[in-house]
Amino acid sequence: MRDGSAAYWDAVVAGSGPAALAATAALALEGLRVLRVGPPVRWSATYCCWWDEVVDAAAALRLGDPYALATRHDQPLVRTRAGGDVLLPRPYARLDDAALAAALRTRALGAGAVERRGRLAGVRGAGTSSVAVLADGTEVAGSLVVDATGGAANAPAQQRAWGEVVEGVPDLLPPGGALFMDWVAPGRDGPPAFLYGLDLGDGTSLLELTSLAARPPVALEQLRSQLHALLDERGIVRAGRSERVAIPLGRARVRSGAFAPALPFGAAAGMVHPATGYSVLSSLLLAPALARAAAGALGATGGRGPTDGGGAVEAARTALWPRGRRATAYLLDRGLEALLPLGAEDVDRFFAAFFALPQERWSAYLDLRSPPAAVAAAMSATFARLPAHLRLHVARATVAAPRH
Repeated sequence: MRDGSAAYWDAVVAGSGPAALAATAALALEGLRVLRVGPPVRWSATYCCWWDEVVDAAAALRLGDPYALATRHDQPLVRTRAGGDVLLPRPYARLDDAALAAALRTRALGAGAVERRGRLAGVRGAGTSSVAVLADGTEVAGSLVVDATGGAANAPAQQRAWGEVVEGVPDLLPPGGALFMDWVAPGRDGPPAFLYGLDLGDGTSLLELTSLAARPPVALEQLRSQLHALLDERGIVRAGRSERVAIPLGRARVRSGAFAPALPFGAAAGMVHPATGYSVLSSLLLAPALARAAAGALGATGGRGPTDGGGAVEAARTALWPRGRRATAYLLDRGLEALLPLGAEDVDRFFAAFFALPQERWSAYLDLRSPPAAVAAAMSATFARLPAHLRLHVARATVAAPRH
């Protein structure tokens, strides 16, 4: 049983990233028999979020002390030409990949989940259940198959970044060690890009040059060259480790409807925030809702045979994408469309206006779970602070049909 050889499962989760592990843990904690299929868990990306989200996720998934899962950075800095330096009152956090993965796996396995190495090759429906087809030809049946294998590489727009670990803590970083956005340091040449930075706490720092959103995406080589030139100009020494980032944006989200063989979750479901590229904490915070809905539909039968898998998929999908969240997603997509055509100076002005808002306003916009009224209020408040030519552009972009 521990090798995933059981004949039938309540849920089969495909993937080895944070979304897959969060879904596995949440489903197992609801008393369901869960099999996770994926490659070995090895995360190397720098995952960040807001500190309060770490606290909430640790409580929701019973992961223990949030300080064991992430490093807290107080007063992250936003720097723009139009607005100067702004220290954000909301603490930021850098996740400890190994600690978070270990905590999620411990919680999942402790609740009875089983792991099996493999790669999802396809899913087909079989009456009330689904069959996950693995790359080696193995077929695994379950009432619910969760696809948490990541976003589509061919998304119409992407956030891209090139990062370098550097020696010491450059004076570009604020005292708290987190540079959230610096639109000044990269200069005005080339496509809009900002500098992002973190004190890694070991005598080194991470500096990344980030293209927030572009269609077509900015070439990684261009970001690398621009970042290296900036570091050389300031005498900042690279420590020999690079980081490449390519995050799909703008993928159509799955809405409630007819039975589908698999339930996308995490980046596979378009749960990437169009304004930040973040999805990890959204997945952790929404995994319990997915699990409660699935368990309610399946009756927590313990995996003794096929149940209404179609009902479980639909119930979970509705829990993840209720009407209000779909409206929020639409508004955020319109915001993405407004940002995509802007040049460097106008992007600078936009974020100067955005982060001049009260914290509760801009925080609401940066959360996929926010009600649409809160997101609309943040958009309206930002709009009111923009210069006239930008207000005209934003007004046109928010009413135009999507171009993808």
